[in-house]
Amino acid sequence: MARNLPLVFLFIQLAKKWTPNNGTGRKGSIVVLPSMNIANETLVELETLNVFSIQLNEVTVWITVGISLVQILILWHLAWIETRRKFRWPSFFSPVNIMILFMILSNSGCNVAYFYSQLWLSDTLTAIMDAISNFCFAAFGWLILLYSYTRGKPIMLTLCPSAMIWIRIVLVLSPIMQASYIVLYSLADVISSESVVLIQVGNVLDITCAAILVLVDGLILINCHIYVHKLRSEKEHGIGKDSRLEIVCNYGVLSLTWTLLYEAVTEIMNWFPWDYNSPSSLRWCMGVTTLDSLMPIVFIFIQLAMKMTLFRLKEKDREGKCSSLERAKILTPGFRMPSQLSQPSNTI
Repeated sequence: MARNLPLVFLFIQLAKKWTPNNGTGRKGSIVVLPSMNIANETLVELETLNVFSIQLNEVTVWITVGISLVQILILWHLAWIETRRKFRWPSFFSPVNIMILFMILSNSGCNVAYFYSQLWLSDTLTAIMDAISNFCFAAFGWLILLYSYTRGKPIMLTLCPSAMIWIRIVLVLSPIMQASYIVLYSLADVISSESVVLIQVGNVLDITCAAILVLVDGLILINCHIYVHKLRSEKEHGIGKDSRLEIVCNYGVLSLTWTLLYEAVTEIMNWFPWDYNSPSSLRWCMGVTTLDSLMPIVFIFIQLAMKMTLFRLKEKDREGKCSSLERAKILTPGFRMPSQLSQPSNTI
């Protein structure tokens, strides 16, 4: 996964000579300037679009930051109510909570660093912001992969256990490849000679990481879809079902489908041959970029909704057990409530 988008920084000065920036880098560090043979009216429109794209990018960044803060508060609240009966730090900072937290931080950090990398304050600062942005973007992609594995593990063990070893291998290799292409793109930002070779190797690793994410998420999505149909069939025949796995499957289908759509939008943004001399093409480019920046927010909200639904199910089951035991206590003389009922179960 990579954010390779040149987000239209066309500082147009009609009296000056155009000099394309042949520097390389990620997420908009390749500046494509309009050719001199286009009409003045088009140049004026491109300049207007350039100003608008900067403003749109800034608005998108602060929307992302604001919503990220709300998501952190929601996550904190969910973690608190899950552990309020008997607070324990390991339960509060459960693996799922930590993954969601780092997804929020990496997505927000990616957008903020990307925005400042486009301000061209200095070559050094631009290279640093590019590296931070690419690191956060790669981290978000790996966290999606790890989270999908964690949530989909019970279903995969049930339907396709033989694939688990390959998924574990991918989880180890994916961050290594992501770190490699981040290093290559960062070197390409500061080394002018042979930078094309570095970018080509980085692109291969980038596409490989994207393909891995699509394949793993697609495999888990298919198994979740199969399991949902299996549960529905068992329900129709009056066979007991695991409500927790049903919730995980339903939300898994939704979140994995959204992930695949997000990856498709990202790759369109990265590799579509945008015409930077065409105002119409630039409008589409800005629209796809904005959509790509906001889609991770929806993905995180889906995971928070899943946590809330699972917590409500756990509370409902607990209340049902309490009611049954209370009735048993009334109807059975000398009945004692089990002490373990007051202890919380594992954090969702």
